[in-house]
Amino acid sequence: MTGSIRKLCAVLLAALSASPAAAVSGATVPMVGCPTDGQIGPEAAPKSGTKHLALDAHAASGLAYYRNADIGVLGPRSWHCLGLAGSNGTTIYVTPERPDATAMLRAPLKVISGDGIQLSVSLGETSGRFEAAQLMARLFPQNRKFVDQVIAEKIVPASEFVFGPYPGDRLKRRSASMVEYETPAGMKGLGTDTRLVANRSPISGIVFLGEDDSVLHLSVRLPDKQLQSAIIRQTESDRGAP
Repeated sequence: MTGSIRKLCAVLLAALSASPAAAVSGATVPMVGCPTDGQIGPEAAPKSGTKHLALDAHAASGLAYYRNADIGVLGPRSWHCLGLAGSNGTTIYVTPERPDATAMLRAPLKVISGDGIQLSVSLGETSGRFEAAQLMARLFPQNRKFVDQVIAEKIVPASEFVFGPYPGDRLKRRSASMVEYETPAGMKGLGTDTRLVANRSPISGIVFLGEDDSVLHLSVRLPDKQLQSAIIRQTESDRGAP
Protein backbone atom coordinates (compact mmCIF):
# COMPACT_ATOMS: atom_id res chain seq x y z
CA MET A 1 0.00 0.00 0.00
CA THR A 2 1.19 3.58 -0.57
CA GLY A 3 1.88 5.78 2.43
CA SER A 4 -1.26 7.86 1.92
CA ILE A 5 -3.52 4.81 1.63
CA ARG A 6 -1.94 3.17 4.68
CA LYS A 7 -2.48 6.42 6.59
CA LEU A 8 -6.18 6.41 5.64
CA CYS A 9 -6.55 2.79 6.74
CA ALA A 10 -4.71 3.45 9.99
CA VAL A 11 -6.91 6.46 10.76
CA LEU A 12 -10.05 4.41 10.17
CA LEU A 13 -8.79 1.53 12.31
CA ALA A 14 -7.84 3.89 15.15
CA ALA A 15 -11.25 5.54 15.05
CA LEU A 16 -13.05 2.21 14.98
CA SER A 17 -10.96 0.77 17.81
CA ALA A 18 -11.50 3.66 20.22
CA SER A 19 -13.99 2.27 22.73
CA PRO A 20 -14.77 2.37 26.44
CA ALA A 21 -14.42 -1.43 26.29
CA ALA A 22 -10.66 -0.97 26.34
CA ALA A 23 -10.88 0.31 29.89
CA VAL A 24 -12.67 -2.69 31.38
CA SER A 25 -11.11 -5.94 32.55
CA GLY A 26 -11.13 -8.83 30.12
CA ALA A 27 -8.92 -11.63 28.89
CA THR A 28 -5.63 -11.98 27.06
CA VAL A 29 -5.49 -13.94 23.80
CA PRO A 30 -2.62 -14.86 21.46
CA MET A 31 -1.97 -12.30 18.72
CA VAL A 32 -0.92 -13.85 15.41
CA GLY A 33 0.81 -11.81 12.74
CA CYS A 34 -0.55 -12.27 9.21
CA PRO A 35 1.56 -11.99 6.05
CA THR A 36 0.16 -9.58 3.46
CA ASP A 37 0.37 -9.51 -0.32
CA GLY A 38 -1.20 -7.44 -3.05
CA GLN A 39 -0.61 -4.33 -5.11
CA ILE A 40 2.91 -3.56 -3.92
CA GLY A 41 4.02 -7.13 -3.30
CA PRO A 42 4.44 -9.32 -0.23
CA GLU A 43 4.89 -7.90 3.26
CA ALA A 44 6.16 -9.83 6.26
CA ALA A 45 3.81 -10.68 9.10
CA PRO A 46 3.99 -8.48 12.21
CA LYS A 47 5.50 -10.13 15.27
CA SER A 48 3.16 -12.38 17.19
CA GLY A 49 2.41 -11.68 20.83
CA THR A 50 -0.68 -11.24 23.00
CA LYS A 51 -3.63 -8.87 23.03
CA HIS A 52 -5.96 -7.91 25.87
CA LEU A 53 -9.64 -7.83 24.94
CA ALA A 54 -12.94 -7.10 26.67
CA LEU A 55 -13.96 -10.77 26.71
CA ASP A 56 -14.61 -13.13 29.57
CA ALA A 57 -12.04 -15.90 30.00
CA HIS A 58 -14.40 -18.63 28.80
CA ALA A 59 -15.21 -16.86 25.54
CA ALA A 60 -11.56 -15.99 24.95
CA SER A 61 -10.22 -19.50 25.57
CA GLY A 62 -10.79 -20.69 22.01
CA LEU A 63 -9.83 -17.47 20.22
CA ALA A 64 -6.77 -15.66 18.87
CA TYR A 65 -6.36 -12.20 17.36
CA TYR A 66 -5.12 -12.17 13.76
CA ARG A 67 -3.70 -8.96 12.31
CA ASN A 68 -1.44 -7.45 9.69
CA ALA A 69 0.00 -3.93 9.72
CA ASP A 70 -3.41 -2.34 9.20
CA ILE A 71 -6.34 -4.30 10.63
CA GLY A 72 -7.12 -7.28 12.84
CA VAL A 73 -9.91 -9.68 13.78
CA LEU A 74 -10.60 -12.49 16.24
CA GLY A 75 -10.73 -16.07 15.01
CA PRO A 76 -10.41 -19.64 16.30
CA ARG A 77 -6.99 -20.52 17.67
CA SER A 78 -4.64 -22.53 15.46
CA TRP A 79 -6.23 -21.23 12.26
CA HIS A 80 -4.27 -19.40 9.56
CA CYS A 81 -4.49 -15.90 8.11
CA LEU A 82 -3.58 -13.82 5.09
CA GLY A 83 -3.91 -10.13 4.36
CA LEU A 84 -4.50 -8.67 0.90
CA ALA A 85 -3.88 -4.96 0.41
CA GLY A 86 -4.22 -2.50 -2.44
CA SER A 87 -5.48 0.93 -3.36
CA ASN A 88 -9.02 -0.16 -2.46
CA GLY A 89 -8.15 -1.02 1.15
CA THR A 90 -7.19 -4.07 3.19
CA THR A 91 -8.74 -7.49 3.83
CA ILE A 92 -7.80 -10.25 6.27
CA TYR A 93 -8.88 -13.86 5.70
CA VAL A 94 -8.82 -16.36 8.58
CA THR A 95 -9.37 -20.01 7.62
CA PRO A 96 -8.68 -23.54 8.92
CA GLU A 97 -6.25 -24.14 6.04
CA ARG A 98 -3.30 -21.87 5.26
CA PRO A 99 -4.41 -19.43 2.51
CA ASP A 100 -2.23 -19.25 -0.59
CA ALA A 101 -1.59 -15.65 -1.63
CA THR A 102 -0.96 -16.52 -5.27
CA ALA A 103 -4.27 -18.37 -5.54
CA MET A 104 -6.12 -15.59 -3.70
CA LEU A 105 -4.78 -12.93 -6.08
CA ARG A 106 -5.18 -14.87 -9.34
CA ALA A 107 -8.33 -14.71 -11.47
CA PRO A 108 -10.80 -16.29 -11.12
CA LEU A 109 -10.76 -15.32 -7.48
CA LYS A 110 -10.44 -18.23 -5.07
CA VAL A 111 -13.52 -18.54 -2.85
CA ILE A 112 -14.05 -19.88 0.67
CA SER A 113 -16.56 -22.71 0.43
CA GLY A 114 -16.36 -23.83 4.05
CA ASP A 115 -15.81 -22.14 7.39
CA GLY A 116 -13.96 -18.85 7.41
CA ILE A 117 -13.74 -15.22 8.42
CA GLN A 118 -13.26 -12.16 6.26
CA LEU A 119 -12.69 -8.62 7.52
CA SER A 120 -12.45 -5.91 4.87
CA VAL A 121 -11.95 -2.16 4.98
CA SER A 122 -12.98 -0.48 1.71
CA LEU A 123 -11.56 3.04 1.53
CA GLY A 124 -14.08 5.61 0.33
CA GLU A 125 -11.42 8.02 -0.92
CA THR A 126 -9.73 5.51 -3.27
CA SER A 127 -10.78 2.69 -5.61
CA GLY A 128 -12.44 1.15 -2.56
CA ARG A 129 -15.28 3.62 -3.09
CA PHE A 130 -17.04 1.16 -5.40
CA GLU A 131 -17.34 -1.57 -2.74
CA ALA A 132 -18.12 1.06 -0.11
CA ALA A 133 -20.88 2.60 -2.22
CA GLN A 134 -22.45 -0.80 -2.93
CA LEU A 135 -22.72 -1.49 0.80
CA MET A 136 -24.01 2.03 1.47
CA ALA A 137 -26.75 1.52 -1.11
CA ARG A 138 -27.82 -1.67 0.66
CA LEU A 139 -27.74 -0.36 4.22
CA PHE A 140 -27.13 3.37 4.68
CA PRO A 141 -29.66 5.57 2.87
CA GLN A 142 -28.18 8.66 4.53
CA ASN A 143 -25.21 8.26 2.17
CA ARG A 144 -27.29 8.30 -1.01
CA LYS A 145 -25.42 11.37 -2.28
CA PHE A 146 -22.09 9.54 -2.12
CA VAL A 147 -23.54 6.51 -3.90
CA ASP A 148 -25.03 8.70 -6.63
CA GLN A 149 -21.65 10.38 -7.15
CA VAL A 150 -19.94 7.01 -7.57
CA ILE A 151 -22.63 5.83 -10.00
CA ALA A 152 -22.22 9.06 -11.98
CA GLU A 153 -18.58 8.16 -12.68
CA LYS A 154 -19.89 5.37 -14.96
CA ILE A 155 -16.90 3.17 -14.16
CA VAL A 156 -19.07 0.46 -12.60
CA PRO A 157 -22.53 -0.22 -14.13
CA ALA A 158 -25.39 1.42 -12.22
CA SER A 159 -27.03 -2.01 -11.97
CA GLU A 160 -24.28 -3.02 -9.50
CA PHE A 161 -25.63 -0.56 -6.93
CA VAL A 162 -28.87 -1.92 -5.49
CA PHE A 163 -30.77 0.27 -3.05
CA GLY A 164 -32.27 -1.65 -0.15
CA PRO A 165 -31.35 -4.84 1.70
CA TYR A 166 -31.15 -8.33 0.27
CA PRO A 167 -34.63 -9.88 0.65
CA GLY A 168 -33.39 -12.89 2.62
CA ASP A 169 -30.98 -11.16 4.99
CA ARG A 170 -31.95 -10.70 8.62
CA LEU A 171 -30.81 -7.27 9.76
CA LYS A 172 -30.43 -5.62 13.15
CA ARG A 173 -29.50 -1.94 13.09
CA ARG A 174 -27.20 -1.29 16.03
CA SER A 175 -26.81 2.40 15.24
CA ALA A 176 -27.02 4.78 12.29
CA SER A 177 -23.58 3.57 11.20
CA MET A 178 -23.62 -0.12 12.20
CA VAL A 179 -25.77 -3.01 10.97
CA GLU A 180 -25.62 -6.59 12.18
CA TYR A 181 -26.78 -9.24 9.70
CA GLU A 182 -27.30 -12.91 9.01
CA THR A 183 -27.41 -14.33 5.50
CA PRO A 184 -29.37 -17.63 5.69
CA ALA A 185 -27.89 -20.90 4.47
CA GLY A 186 -27.89 -21.34 0.71
CA MET A 187 -28.89 -17.74 -0.01
CA LYS A 188 -27.25 -14.72 -1.56
CA GLY A 189 -26.76 -11.73 0.73
CA LEU A 190 -24.29 -9.52 2.53
CA GLY A 191 -22.47 -12.63 3.72
CA THR A 192 -21.79 -13.75 0.16
CA ASP A 193 -20.68 -10.26 -0.94
CA THR A 194 -17.27 -11.61 0.14
CA ARG A 195 -15.11 -14.62 -0.71
CA LEU A 196 -17.49 -16.77 1.38
CA VAL A 197 -19.89 -18.59 -0.94
CA ALA A 198 -23.29 -19.97 0.06
CA ASN A 199 -23.44 -23.43 1.58
CA ARG A 200 -25.56 -25.24 4.19
CA SER A 201 -24.60 -22.85 6.99
CA PRO A 202 -25.57 -19.20 7.51
CA ILE A 203 -23.08 -16.33 7.44
CA SER A 204 -23.20 -13.63 10.10
CA GLY A 205 -21.41 -10.33 10.51
CA ILE A 206 -21.55 -6.57 10.70
CA VAL A 207 -21.14 -3.62 8.36
CA PHE A 208 -19.77 -0.39 9.83
CA LEU A 209 -19.84 3.00 8.09
CA GLY A 210 -16.83 5.23 8.82
CA GLU A 211 -16.85 9.02 8.91
CA ASP A 212 -14.61 9.25 5.82
CA ASP A 213 -16.98 7.21 3.60
CA SER A 214 -14.97 4.05 4.26
CA VAL A 215 -16.84 0.85 5.12
CA LEU A 216 -15.79 -2.07 7.30
CA HIS A 217 -17.40 -5.45 6.54
CA LEU A 218 -17.04 -8.52 8.77
CA SER A 219 -18.33 -11.92 7.63
CA VAL A 220 -18.10 -15.03 9.84
CA ARG A 221 -19.12 -18.65 9.23
CA LEU A 222 -18.23 -21.07 12.02
CA PRO A 223 -19.72 -24.30 13.37
CA ASP A 224 -19.15 -23.07 16.93
CA LYS A 225 -21.84 -20.41 17.33
CA GLN A 226 -20.48 -19.32 20.71
CA LEU A 227 -17.12 -18.43 19.15
CA GLN A 228 -18.87 -16.81 16.21
CA SER A 229 -20.94 -14.66 18.56
CA ALA A 230 -17.85 -13.66 20.56
CA ILE A 231 -16.05 -12.56 17.38
CA ILE A 232 -18.99 -10.43 16.29
CA ARG A 233 -19.62 -8.97 19.77
CA GLN A 234 -15.96 -8.02 20.21
CA THR A 235 -15.85 -6.37 16.79
CA GLU A 236 -18.98 -4.42 17.63
CA SER A 237 -17.64 -3.44 21.03
CA ASP A 238 -14.43 -2.16 19.42
CA ARG A 239 -16.57 0.08 17.28
CA GLY A 240 -18.60 1.58 20.09
CA ALA A 241 -21.70 -0.61 20.16
CA PRO A 242 -23.31 -0.99 23.60
